[in-house]
Amino acid sequence: MYDYFDGGIGMSNVKPKVGEAIKAININAEFATPNDTSKLDNIVWLNSTAPIAKEDIITKYNELVTAWENKL
Repeated sequence: MYDYFDGGIGMSNVKPKVGEAIKAININAEFATPNDTSKLDNIVWLNSTAPIAKEDIITKYNELVTAWENKL
């Protein structure tokens, strides 16, 4: 049900994921996200990572998607 995200941020031919938006906000964030990204309330913050507001994640995600789409 959850994917552990432990990767870097970079542009690729694959549409950005929620985990990339979180890492763009806090590179040191440790978390697990649900496979269904519409359920951002179900993010599990690990190792004392301060939770990031859902609205901030959505804003950053939309910025990354727009940048990715403009690179195509």
